[in-house]
Amino acid sequence: MPERSLMGIVARTAYWVEWWRRFGPPSGNEPKLTDPLGRYVIVTFVKGTNMGPYEAARHIPGVSGHELSYVANKHFSIVLAE
Repeated sequence: MPERSLMGIVARTAYWVEWWRRFGPPSGNEPKLTDPLGRYVIVTFVKGTNMGPYEAARHIPGVSGHELSYVANKHFSIVLAE
């Protein structure tokens, strides 16, 4: 069986199932991110591993801590299902 990375698994499920479309700004408008799929996958990985955005930015090339923090604060919210 080929070796898989956790980030790769999260990205594949996001692509196949399109769970990343559930995230977005609270206003309901389309996200104004250049790559919403990629950013949501990275922030989901960061939140799931309980890593901070600035710590994750040190280890993930191409993203800044500010950008990860912004996406986490403005596009992710806890909504309880009824």
